[in-house]
Formats: sequence, structure tokens, C-alpha cells
Amino acid sequence: MSPVDERDFAKAMKLFQADRFIPAEKLFLKVARKNPDDKRCRLLHAWCGLQQSRMNEALVLFADLAELFPESEKASLGLFHSLWALGHKQPALAEMERYRGVNPDSEEYAKLSTHFEVDPDAGADASSS
Repeated sequence: MSPVDERDFAKAMKLFQADRFIPAEKLFLKVARKNPDDKRCRLLHAWCGLQQSRMNEALVLFADLAELFPESEKASLGLFHSLWALGHKQPALAEMERYRGVNPDSEEYAKLSTHFEVDPDAGADASSS
């Protein structure tokens, strides 16, 4: 990534952290166009969509990212939250189980599993609605 792209990425991160998702997303997309293989830009673009309640778009982006980067917890969590927000609870829990098979020590999914009555050692077999 060029120094200009790194500077734009850093600016986009500050905007994202300040909950200014629209300008952050524009900068992430600008950097992503020049650096199409940069996973960070793609992930943060997807999170911007999720934060703006563009759930269908976020779902597509996170599903692609989870397939391309199956060990990415951020991609998996984004996919989980997108699915859950759209009412696809069983596929969301299946994604939780899939990722916990990759990383059984995931602290984020351990926290989430307590909200869904999922045994942290058993995967996502049981849930509450």
C-alpha cells in the first residue's frame, strides 16, 4: 500500500472509530479500489454497511469475506451479526459453530454464546430465540 493510501486508511479508521461511517466508508472504498487484495479495507467497508443497517449488503460482503478468510474472526462475527439481524438465527448459530471449530478459544464468541444459552464447549447446538 502506498504512503498516500496508508494515510487515507488511517483517516478512514479515525472516522470509523468516531462513528462517522459514511465518510469512513468512502475512504475505505477509495483505498480498496487501489488495493483490491487488502483484507482490512474490505472488512471495514462491510462493517460500515452493518453499522448503517444495510444488512443485506453487509451479509453479502461478510459471507464473501468469511469464505475467502475462514480464519478471520472479524469476518465471521460480521457474518454472524448480519445473519442474526436479518432473522436468520440458525445460520448465524451455524457460523458461530463453524468459527469456533477454527478457533475454539474465541473470546468474542464465548461472550456471545452466553447470550444464546450455547454451551461454550459444545458449539452452537442449543439456542434461545
